[in-house]
Amino acid sequence: MSNEFTVRKAVPSDAQEMSYIHAQAWREAYRELIPADYLQNLRDDHWVELFSTILSDGSTTTAWVVLQENKVIACASVCPSRYKGYEGNLELVSIYCLPEFWGKGYGHALMKEVKKYASENRFLRIALWVLDGNESAIKFYERQGFWANGGLLHVEIGGADMVEKRFVCKV
Repeated sequence: MSNEFTVRKAVPSDAQEMSYIHAQAWREAYRELIPADYLQNLRDDHWVELFSTILSDGSTTTAWVVLQENKVIACASVCPSRYKGYEGNLELVSIYCLPEFWGKGYGHALMKEVKKYASENRFLRIALWVLDGNESAIKFYERQGFWANGGLLHVEIGGADMVEKRFVCKV
């Protein structure tokens, strides 16, 4: 398999592959953090409708995909921050890669697109939520210039109460 890849804006026809990437990445990345029965029952098409909607015209969400040999292997999505107190921030909603492609630079390539978009659209910061305990993601974000700003978000996933930490990066 070639190491060559391209990054392009996502389109509605990418929704199925983006959902599949999310499901595969969740099952691997969160296997020690999210209840096993939730991950086992997570369908590959769980996010198809959401992605179909946000990739349509008129959405405030922008997304990119990484293609290797014409196969979508990673994706990221952003939108203006949806959280009070973070107005003026670009929110990194998601960034996922198929597990077999982790550590090969695809996340970094997507983050370059996110930062370029943030700069071109005059956002002051990029902000995101990361699940507490997701150390590999935290290390990735810190390498990209993000830091924990002390913000916490309490969420329920699969019947379990969880905490997400807010990370930010100057544009």
